[in-house]
Amino acid sequence: ILGIWGYTLPDNSMYMTGGKPEITDISATPNYFSPFSEKCDEAGYGEGILLSYELSEDVSAVELRVYSLETNNLIRTSIQPNVTAGSNTFFWDGKNNNGEYADIGDYQVGLSATDAQGNTSMLQYTLVRIDY
Repeated sequence: ILGIWGYTLPDNSMYMTGGKPEITDISATPNYFSPFSEKCDEAGYGEGILLSYELSEDVSAVELRVYSLETNNLIRTSIQPNVTAGSNTFFWDGKNNNGEYADIGDYQVGLSATDAQGNTSMLQYTLVRIDY
């Protein structure tokens, strides 16, 4: 049995296809971070937090957003352009938008993806603790 369906749409209708990208399986390594650990040099360089995640489709950008759990303030944003589908990583050096290390505390580290059509995924979070 074969069936064919047809619809006549009004002039003011919108036809939508596809969906938005999805970020899943986000995790942070390490999730307890000290910028002045033995793995860093005397200025704190060489260490950071590696965010691992899965991406459902190729996207034009993945955005990092870091929020302080104590103040609920956005302390860092960063963009990773042209990311392919599959397993990916995003590096955060533990610094805020002013280039200073984040204060001691707990942080929500989130990622969202935007495709070429401007569709944006939900912001997916993991938690990180910073201590000196």
